[in-house]
Order: sequence, then C-alpha cells, then structure tokens
Amino acid sequence: QINAAWTLHLGWQINELQSMNIYDLIHPDDKKITDKVREKLNNQDKVLTFTNRYRTKNNEYRIIRWSSIAFKDIDLVFSSGRDETERYEAEQELKQMWDRLDIALKVGVIGLWDIDVKKDTLTLNSHLTELLRLDSNIIENISTVWEKYVHEDDYKSSFTALVKLLRNKNETYTDEYRAKMPDGKYRWFFSRGKIVETDFEGRPLHIAGSLMDITEQKEAESKRLELELKMQQAQKLES
Repeated sequence: QINAAWTLHLGWQINELQSMNIYDLIHPDDKKITDKVREKLNNQDKVLTFTNRYRTKNNEYRIIRWSSIAFKDIDLVFSSGRDETERYEAEQELKQMWDRLDIALKVGVIGLWDIDVKKDTLTLNSHLTELLRLDSNIIENISTVWEKYVHEDDYKSSFTALVKLLRNKNETYTDEYRAKMPDGKYRWFFSRGKIVETDFEGRPLHIAGSLMDITEQKEAESKRLELELKMQQAQKLES
C-alpha cells in the first residue's frame, strides 16, 4: 500500500505506481544497499534507517530517507519516508562553499563557523581550526565551553548577542570580542551570523556566519586615542 505523498514528491499517480514495480524507480547505484536493508529486515524486528534515491516522473531523482520495520507475524514491512533532497543539496552547496573559501582565504584572516543549536556544536572551517590548533573542527557543548575561549570582559556581551538572535529579537548576529589563542595571548575578532535553518515551528536549528581578525584595527584605534589624549594634555599645558 502507498499514500499520496508518492505523488507529491515523485509526480507519479497512485494508479501508475500500483501498475509498476516500485523497485525499478530506485537509482541503480542504490539498489545494492536497498537489498541489504531488505535482507536485514527479514532477520530482525528493529527499526532500520537508510537513504536511497527514487526516480520522479520527469526522470530526476529525489533523495528519500526511510525508517522501516518488519512485522514478521503478519508478514508486513512498514516504511515511512522523508524527502531530504533540498537538505542534502544545501549541505553539499555549503560544503563546496566552505572548501572554496578555505582555498581563497588560506592565508587570510576570515573564518567560517556553523552552530548546530540542537546538538550544541560549533563547526569551524579548516583555517580557523588550524589557527586555534584544535584537534577537531567541531567543538562539542559550545554553550558551556565558549566561555573558556572568550576574554572574561567580553563573554557576557558576546553571549547576550547570540541569545537575542536565538530569541528572534535580532535578525542578524554581530559581535566583537577577544579570543584566547594557543600561545595564551588574545586577539580581537568581529563575528557576523544569521539563522539559516529553522524547524516547522520556526525555532532555530542552524546558525552560520563568518569571523574576521580585527586585532590590528583595534590596536591602531587604541594608539590613535592614546595619541589624541597626549595632544589634548599638551594643549592644556601650553595654555
């Protein structure tokens, strides 16, 4: 038995699907893994999750993620599928973008980051990973460990800026803070980001953004203010 979702996502009418072998719609490269899943379903009663591609009526392929379970006592397999084509394509596009920028910015000062709100992880591009000398480009439990990377005087404002974004009080996230480097010294960074994925209820799932090293700008600004102060003091002495 099949439902109307097949028509919605693949374009085939239910009567057309009922008159054909659904197996013929599976991408040739995915038939092997599909056969393996079917074999496993026959030997266990646990839910199995897998992904394969199905041919649409206009001869394109959609990526479907399945959760299947076999009820051996009534000789029935129940499967529910979710179309993840757009999600997969977006992930591939993001990965390609990161790869291209990594090459272009290898010797630059810009980094890219992505926060998975649900998993509470921060993913960095390779340039930032190398800059911070991290063993992995993914930082776990970012909401709790972020404090050890940010200067104590900047942590509160930095955390507040992100919370405002998560609570939809701001459309974008911008922040300036000092981050601790592996040598123990601090450098100034300007970070900008926005929510790039939400769930069905509008709650943030992913936040992505960029990071720029502004240490030299901050130091130049500090020297300028120091010089202006000295000039003002000199003028007072002259008067």
